[in-house]
Amino acid sequence: MREGVKMRLRRKLGNDKGFTLVEVLIAGVILAVALIPMTEMFSVSFRGIRSASRMEEGTNCAKAAMEQIRAKPFYTAHVADETVNENWDIDDFYWGERSPINLNPNPGESPPNWKLIPEVPYYDYGKFRGFEDFRVGVQLAYLADDTGVAAMHPDWGPRIPGNDRPKDAQDNVLHLLLVKVNVYWMNAGKEDSYTQEDIVTDTQAIYNFGSKKITVDRAPSNPESVLNPNRLNADSTRFPGWRVPGPRLSS
Repeated sequence: MREGVKMRLRRKLGNDKGFTLVEVLIAGVILAVALIPMTEMFSVSFRGIRSASRMEEGTNCAKAAMEQIRAKPFYTAHVADETVNENWDIDDFYWGERSPINLNPNPGESPPNWKLIPEVPYYDYGKFRGFEDFRVGVQLAYLADDTGVAAMHPDWGPRIPGNDRPKDAQDNVLHLLLVKVNVYWMNAGKEDSYTQEDIVTDTQAIYNFGSKKITVDRAPSNPESVLNPNRLNADSTRFPGWRVPGPRLSS
């Protein structure tokens, strides 16, 4: 049968009359059917490359935003005669009003939960120079010395003169601040996101600990943020899915 088809094809090629319209249409349909999966394959590859490129841009955006935040003072005292609501240190800019989730929980209430701390808008779309296609939000949480989320002193407030130094419910001064930068961008009609988290310390913590930066790594076994599945009390709250590796400390 194949030989017969080859013979007919040779006769057609040697025939000055060429192919009929029906034959040309059939060949076109076959070619179109063959090209459809190839086109889809290239389309999927292009979307993958585009997605990877946007993720890299989002990562760079998060790094740039984090560096801006880290450049601000960890703590600068507010005084009574200053202009109301002036921003001096990190929590003034990015905390907003005091979050009730960080007050010492009453009996029977859940301890502080990082995922419930409100996100403060940092840059909207088109506002971050060099990253106009992205928007950025920031979340903050002070940490106790054991790296648990601290329950803040009930009189504390980011801009309250005399009560703006970060202290926990037991009146202990806090020296660690967890900063979470969330970056968003549009992809195929929906928002994708990337998150970077760092721990910022004050000068006293640097002196005692010997490091000025701690990078928090995401544990592959638990991709969530700070969790408290066992409903531990505020002093016992832990980061079960996180580790702070020694080799990545930078002094």
